[in-house]
Amino acid sequence: MAKQVQLPRITARSRSHKSPQSVVNARFYSLLGVLLFAASAGLLSMFAWFTNTAPVPNLLDAQPKGKAVAELTAGAVLAGRPLPVPLSSTVSTSDEGVVIGNGTSLRAQDLVWAGFSPDVTAGIPLERHNFEFTVPKDPENSRSGVWRYRLVIVVLVPEGDAPMLGALPYIESASDVSTRLPFDYGAATGVSQVPDTLRSRLEDWASFWASDDRVRLQSTTGDSRTTVEYEGLGGFSSTGVSVLAALPQESGNWLLRVRVALTGPNGFGTEVDMDVTVSGIDQASPQVVAWGPAGSGVLVSGHNSRNKA
Repeated sequence: MAKQVQLPRITARSRSHKSPQSVVNARFYSLLGVLLFAASAGLLSMFAWFTNTAPVPNLLDAQPKGKAVAELTAGAVLAGRPLPVPLSSTVSTSDEGVVIGNGTSLRAQDLVWAGFSPDVTAGIPLERHNFEFTVPKDPENSRSGVWRYRLVIVVLVPEGDAPMLGALPYIESASDVSTRLPFDYGAATGVSQVPDTLRSRLEDWASFWASDDRVRLQSTTGDSRTTVEYEGLGGFSSTGVSVLAALPQESGNWLLRVRVALTGPNGFGTEVDMDVTVSGIDQASPQVVAWGPAGSGVLVSGHNSRNKA
């Protein structure tokens, strides 16, 4: 008869060495205590994890309310068509609306919505939408390369009212870093105080900025550093600058809201609203020290500079 092999039981004790029953009981209760402690610790950890976990965000709250207005605006601007969206009083002071295009398309390609950032100015919620696109430098030559631009559109989204365009869209080089700081001009009445010397300086600055003439653009800022440069829009020319609002600052600088008329590739025409910080307004050669999209407010000198490659 073959010898049977019995598997050891988990609870079996060695027959060669038997511990006293009291010791066995002590070991058993010690082990049981450890197991109970581990189990309770695990439950506490799980409870803490549940209570400390951030709540699941409501995706409906994160959806931009003014995206449809921004998309319609982007399409109209790049196609050279009139703006088909509601306008705030800061954009148009008449009931006739604003026609910023000349009917000529920019022939933009690869237009994509690059996101938005919510903010509040003067108690009114707003959204700053970014669109990126390219324009061929030479439509007849596929190897000529492309201009890369960003279109910044500010949409006001007041509670209980329909979204509306807060300023004329701003076009900038896609390599620029968009500023997000909103600014409320309030009842700005300083336009009449802007001297002709500053208006002439703004014309020069807008021309250099639109054409990306970096040497002369830097000369309008008063920045004498040789290690930096100022990048303009590129591929456009300025056909006029108007001052919409002007506010003196305690520092002696002035904050201006300006509207720049532009002519771009393919005969495309449009206008953009910008905030410009100037210094030396009472001097023969005022300096345009910084600029950004409408709503940027006062920017520090050198804001638009970058180190040369």
